[in-house]
Amino acid sequence: MAIKPFPAGLPSGVSLDDLKDHAKTLLEAVGASEPGALERIKPYFDDASSLTLQRAQLVIARELGFSSWRKAKAFLEARDEMLANPLPDVGRNPPPDDQLDRRFGLARRMASALVTTLRPDESTRYCSFCFKPQDEAFKLIAGTGVFICDACVRVCSQVVADDTTTGIRGGDDAALQCSFCRKRAREVRTFVRSSADNICNECVELCVEIIEQGTETSRPQQLDDMIERGRQAVSQGADKRAVMELSRLLLNRMTSLDSPQEAQAYFGEAFDHLDGVIGQERSHDPTTRSPLTIRAILFGGTVQFLKSGGKLSADQMRRVSELLDETDERFSEEPGAKILTSGLRGLLG
Repeated sequence: MAIKPFPAGLPSGVSLDDLKDHAKTLLEAVGASEPGALERIKPYFDDASSLTLQRAQLVIARELGFSSWRKAKAFLEARDEMLANPLPDVGRNPPPDDQLDRRFGLARRMASALVTTLRPDESTRYCSFCFKPQDEAFKLIAGTGVFICDACVRVCSQVVADDTTTGIRGGDDAALQCSFCRKRAREVRTFVRSSADNICNECVELCVEIIEQGTETSRPQQLDDMIERGRQAVSQGADKRAVMELSRLLLNRMTSLDSPQEAQAYFGEAFDHLDGVIGQERSHDPTTRSPLTIRAILFGGTVQFLKSGGKLSADQMRRVSELLDETDERFSEEPGAKILTSGLRGLLG
């Protein structure tokens, strides 16, 4: 029995059923102790007797460059749906917005499935929602085979906060599962659906707590001490991460201040720090795309400030507007960027 892997790239002629049959064939060949089959599973499983159909499917997926069978399956399902529903001539008959949104979601799902193929460094983890590598994220929270960065947590948190419904109760979407806790959409209040992975409002809230761990405190004096140490570190030339952490502390403290003047001062300090980091990165290379994380902190803090009754100065309004326009332009293909900017634009009016 000859067993050969499908060529990488998954040509359109290869279907999900083909891969399932291929995994069954591999399992049978290993059971028959065929040398070629045993050699193929060796990089993944030492004990041939432990091979199951599920593990054989994983071998097939890995040979094709996918990190898991679930990713390979998601890619093929999205690709087949796109091939089965081609767009009409856009010039003569523009498709409706919902059809374009659906195709964009399918393309995002395919890109998510391919991320480990396009970025083969297996030692680096990536956010499952925006594909950002862990070294570009302030914090990366892990689930079972899924990750979410702090910037995407804040985007999802804003979506949850703005949701006034009581969750999905019927239809096909009701059966969708949270990629972190596996709860169904019908079991939770809000369900944020990405093209490849999903997260419920309960897991979003837990992620927010994890991110803020070490910055929130019931004693304002402790937080003030942390801010003062952060200020000293920044004044002595601390790196970008220290500036971002100080900004987080300032924005966190801002929410517990009773004085509008003090809140304005804390917000202004954090705003200047974050805007300065973005400006420094831009000055090194006018075409650079500073990490969306920095902008997410700045925009999120601005939303908090405005919702608490704060008002931007004319200079801050100008700078925010410029950053919003720049973000929309430079991060037009970045998942979540549009949600991030549109939420703040809605408050600015």
